[in-house]
Amino acid sequence: YNVLLMMYFGARDTTEKLLRTSLNLQWADSKTTVYEAYDTARKSLRGRFSESNAVGFSSADKLFFGRQIPVSTCVQQKFADTIELLDYQTQPDEQRAYINRWVENATRGQIKDLLEPGAITRNTKLAVANAAYFKGTWQTKFKAAETNKEIFYVSADQQKFVDMMHVEGTFSHAANEKLGCHILELPYSAGPGADNADDGPYQQGAANPDNQVSMFVFLPPAEPNALSKLLSRLAAETDILHEVVNEGISRKVDVKLPKFSIEKTVGMKPVLERMGLGQLFDQGANFDAVHGRP
Repeated sequence: YNVLLMMYFGARDTTEKLLRTSLNLQWADSKTTVYEAYDTARKSLRGRFSESNAVGFSSADKLFFGRQIPVSTCVQQKFADTIELLDYQTQPDEQRAYINRWVENATRGQIKDLLEPGAITRNTKLAVANAAYFKGTWQTKFKAAETNKEIFYVSADQQKFVDMMHVEGTFSHAANEKLGCHILELPYSAGPGADNADDGPYQQGAANPDNQVSMFVFLPPAEPNALSKLLSRLAAETDILHEVVNEGISRKVDVKLPKFSIEKTVGMKPVLERMGLGQLFDQGANFDAVHGRP
């Protein structure tokens, strides 16, 4: 969203209208109003996840323009931390490596070599990058001594032995009828000294108001196609997530969760085309506001 918002600030005419509609910015009377709201939200987010907080989060967006693009001085000054000019025409692979280093630094080493050889060419005019880093400490920690090999059901006909984490505590739990699943909130701790926090219970009656960051686990019933049905319902009920984060009841829960990591590479062009933003990739896309042209 942030990257598309940056592109909106540089867009004009039909391209601007397209992004304005797709990003639901009809509430604003001008780009200045949008920028002021964006700047306020960004500063608030940075303050919320300060270095003293046990939850570490950082997000960075960058528009890497080719030097052949006449980016106005005003735009460069206004978005000094968001826009950078690179020499794609004479050093495409060196610039690819430079962008990869930027992503690696922004994600604190978690994402390396994002752009493969050949991703940047002499004809590249703009590379759009967004990087986010998150690291948190559970408020109610899973104890290493209680992690054991157990069966995890990947599907109705597939199962694996995995490292299963275990903890007992007081958590926010709900059974949602619309989605047909159980929902468990696992909050992250906040504040100095959280790394040494005890495994005390999490007392709450609604969504985590004080710690602000939680992971929500959706557990579908043990029946055929339950996961695909849940995903379809989530896609259909666009506002359901706003409801479920506030409907939980604090209760004692015995939690078992497999240790996991998630890694996925997604080609954004097909996704943006499905969103109706395919015009952004056309030669006729208008980003004249970047040049400072009237």
